[in-house]
This record gives sequence, structure tokens and C-alpha cells, in this order.
Amino acid sequence: MKFLKQGLLDVAAVVFFAILAFAYFYPADVENRVLNQGDISAGIGAGEDTYQIAPSYHSTDTVSFIEKAYHLWLPDNVWYLFVYLLGFYILLRAFDFRQHRAQPRAGCRPCCHAQSGAPYGHLVPQQRGQG
Repeated sequence: MKFLKQGLLDVAAVVFFAILAFAYFYPADVENRVLNQGDISAGIGAGEDTYQIAPSYHSTDTVSFIEKAYHLWLPDNVWYLFVYLLGFYILLRAFDFRQHRAQPRAGCRPCCHAQSGAPYGHLVPQQRGQG
């Protein structure tokens, strides 16, 4: 039961990330606007042939279908944001991240390095005997 509950939370997170990514790019997707990619525009303007770079033969239909299924039939810009969010979620799950573990430890005290801009200068362990 615990495994099913955790799996349901993971599926809910994936669905939430897909909805969030689509909502972020909603106006561009609905109005069918396309982000200008400089390398693609330059290649079209130069009249370069693309039949060797990205072939669209009948034999690639199966691979194209698998690729679309892997991308969850999301548009490219939505897919990229979705993958970033999903990758960060997998990273947090791999490191077993918990919110209460992100809080500073009780044994740390503020230090004078915090004002100097030193990284993590505000979390200096206390020495024994110091108050």
C-alpha cells in the first residue's frame, strides 16, 4: 500500500509538471507561434539541403511515433521545460530530499563572515566551550 501511495504521488508530480509546462507556454501553443531559432533560419535562408540531416522517409515512421510517445505528444518548447522539471524532481528523489533536512542545524551560529559575502559564512559550527 505504501508503494502504491508513493507511486501515485510520483505520477501526480509528472502530471503536474506537464500541466505547468503547458500552462507556461499556453499563449504560444494556442496561437501557434513559433520561437525563432537562429541556426534553423540561417540554414533555410542559405538554401541548404536538409534531406541528409533530418530524413523523413517512410521507414522512419515507427521511430517518429516512438519519439512522439516518449515526448508525451507535447510541443518541443513544452517538452524541454517538462524535462527540466522532471529531472530536478528525480534528482530530489535520488538524494532523498526532505524539507526539514534543509533547515540549518541547531549547532550552527551566525558568524562575522556572513557580512563579508563569504559563501556559507553564516553557518559556522560552534566550538565547545563557546556560548
